[in-house]
Amino acid sequence: MAPTLLVFSEYGILVLRVVLAVILITHGIPKIRRFAEAVEQFRSLGVRPARVLVGVAALVEIGGGLCLLLGFFTQFAALAIALQFLFIVLYVKRHARTLVGGYELDLLLFAGALALVTLGAGTWSIDSFLRIILY
Repeated sequence: MAPTLLVFSEYGILVLRVVLAVILITHGIPKIRRFAEAVEQFRSLGVRPARVLVGVAALVEIGGGLCLLLGFFTQFAALAIALQFLFIVLYVKRHARTLVGGYELDLLLFAGALALVTLGAGTWSIDSFLRIILY
């Protein structure tokens, strides 16, 4: 029974890409719209240089999200996203005492991005059409 389900694996990669993209873009846009507030929030979390890192975070979330959505340079974008969320889990949320209500979303976004680094964009992508793949 399980090998039969493998015919749907390309749809699974597509769904993962689109869902991650929507989450990332919706988290990145407020960083641009309310840049000053985002800088203050980063400073309150001890993230320095806050102004630069808000810009980097917004670029990774919006730019990386758009890349995932289109399936364009997916593995590069997913690597940048995975590194950002690894930093968030290990540094920004290091004092979170619980997984739930602490860093579970960040950990899930890290895992999803890491999966795309290893799997690639799948058939339904610009990467597939242009044959862009890291391995």
